Amino acid sequence: MTDALIRYSKIDDLLLQIGALDSGVIPLDEDFGFRERAKRLVEQWKKYLLNPDIKHRSILLLDDMRQL
Repeated sequence: MTDALIRYSKIDDLLLQIGALDSGVIPLDEDFGFRERAKRLVEQWKKYLLNPDIKHRSILLLDDMRQL
C-alpha cells in the first residue's frame, strides 16, 4: 500500500478512531487486540508518512507491515 493510497482511503483516520474506542466496544477485542493493533499500525505509518525526507515510502511501509 502506497502512502498516497493510505491518505486517499483515509484508512489511517479509521484506525485512529478504532484505537480511540473504549474497551468493550469492539466484540472480541480482548481476544484479537484490534484496538492495540490499530494503534501500532498508525504509529508505524506515521514514521514514514510524516517524514518528507523519505523518497520510497511504499517499500518501507511494506517492510514495516510485515513485522507486525
